[in-house]
Amino acid sequence: MEPPATSRRGTDDLISGLPDEILHCVLLLLPSTAAAARTSLLSRRWRHVWAHMPELVFSWGDPQDDPVPASSVFHDSVDAALNAYSAPTLRRLEIHMDIHASLVPAHRIARWLRFASRRLAGRLDLYLPALGDEEGSQGFDLPVCERATEIKLFLRPKIVFRLPLAGSFAALTNLRIILSTMNGGELGRLVSSRCPCLRKLFVLVTLADDCDVSIRSESLVSLFYYANTGKLEIHTPFLEKISVSLVAEAYIVAPNLKKVAWHDDPYDPSRHQLAVVNRHLQRLWIKQTSMLRMRLFDTVNELRLDLSISQGVEGYQSFLKDTDKVPACETLCIKSWTNPHAFAPTMLHLLGRWRCTRKLKLYVQKIERCRMSGCPCRLPESYRADNITFDSLEEIEINNFRGSREQENLVKFLLSRCNAETLKSLEIIMPYQFVSSKIKGVCEEIRSICHPNSNVKLNVMGDMGLEPFLF
Repeated sequence: MEPPATSRRGTDDLISGLPDEILHCVLLLLPSTAAAARTSLLSRRWRHVWAHMPELVFSWGDPQDDPVPASSVFHDSVDAALNAYSAPTLRRLEIHMDIHASLVPAHRIARWLRFASRRLAGRLDLYLPALGDEEGSQGFDLPVCERATEIKLFLRPKIVFRLPLAGSFAALTNLRIILSTMNGGELGRLVSSRCPCLRKLFVLVTLADDCDVSIRSESLVSLFYYANTGKLEIHTPFLEKISVSLVAEAYIVAPNLKKVAWHDDPYDPSRHQLAVVNRHLQRLWIKQTSMLRMRLFDTVNELRLDLSISQGVEGYQSFLKDTDKVPACETLCIKSWTNPHAFAPTMLHLLGRWRCTRKLKLYVQKIERCRMSGCPCRLPESYRADNITFDSLEEIEINNFRGSREQENLVKFLLSRCNAETLKSLEIIMPYQFVSSKIKGVCEEIRSICHPNSNVKLNVMGDMGLEPFLF
């Protein structure tokens, strides 16, 4: 009998006969560079294929590592792989360590960044946020990476990095710096004069000095800024999205803004100025203590309000005053985290300000009762709602529904004041631990008063996300 074809071929390896470019595509399907390097055991042909791959990914705690190597061993393996890499350019370098790994010495990080500055023509991602005791701050210079298009540095707070004295990040479009420490003046110069193509900037750092930061950019379109800053000055003609926190003073000129998230507490119009902005926004996200910022805008497509009213009569009076003038919005999202005042008057006051909204989302963390004598939230007139209607309301979403009397009455009130033909859907989302026979009865009663044309969805928020609530 003639032997089968596989026997005639013997040990011929058709895959190894493929060109390097195809083998690189195969190796890139593996979870890490370490896994790709292990293919060198297959044959002499595979020995150096990994060293020419266009992407290098190093991950401490790789599922294939059993046992997980010591952090120092991992550091050495990264150094060895970078020294052995022979391709002239690299489109991606990622070094990822678990948060529980030991600290990476600053000189190691500097060495890896020098390699990136010479070879990288693409994306750099360093995730090194180790926890643990540190003897003191460590510093290193961030080298110029002229061909890098995206840099993400997730370090640890006591890592201080400094910028080079010359050169630019000419191709950089996306920069993300998290948890490390840097000089505020250097940060401003980096964005303003060293990154001519930068479009997205994400900064969550500690400034070594609470100094002023000035950012002037003709390319920036998105800015997330969370840093202890004296005064933040921004001049960005094409900026569309901004999120700001921990800024004592701000002066922002951004005529093209579309999305704003302002989390500073409290907001002071004399110190936080949006000097040139659109009167219309696509999205606005603010705290209750920054509600005066709403007066800068006439209309907002989507408004998210994180409500946290202060205790006492003055706290509630301030809430009433801050919401005296509000922008019109199509989608209103109210999240109530801390409200030591009566629930019904608070909701009635807010909903009365936005009667023309088309979509309403409510999330109530906890319902309390005001015990302050003389507080306006306890006055009988605060409970009056004779003139409140919602003729434009099409969608209602109630999150964290626990079946309390206050929540039940709110839903029934909304349904009673809506145009039955206009309201298209009601969605009630419940935490799984609160689903009981009582809440089932409440939901059934709410369903019974809804218009037959309304789509009523009852869902449970469980470990796997939203799940249909079936009776």
